[in-house]
Amino acid sequence: PPIDVFEEENYLVVLAELPGIDEKDVKVKTDENSVTITAENKAKKYSNIVRLPTRINRNTTDLTYRNNILQLRLKKLCEKT
Repeated sequence: PPIDVFEEENYLVVLAELPGIDEKDVKVKTDENSVTITAENKAKKYSNIVRLPTRINRNTTDLTYRNNILQLRLKKLCEKT
């Protein structure tokens, strides 16, 4: 399914279209560099690993699911220089 990733000031936003999937059938796993989205029901199965352009704090994921669109807001890690 189509997936889009864009940056906001302190967040990465991931949008994934999951037609025909209920929210209860969606699973999201994050690490510092990627997001794995898995969605499965009797008729369909989706699985995708999204590589992120910057590291994230995997403990600050905000997930919403409306009209078959999954939105993840992922807080960027502050890089020390």
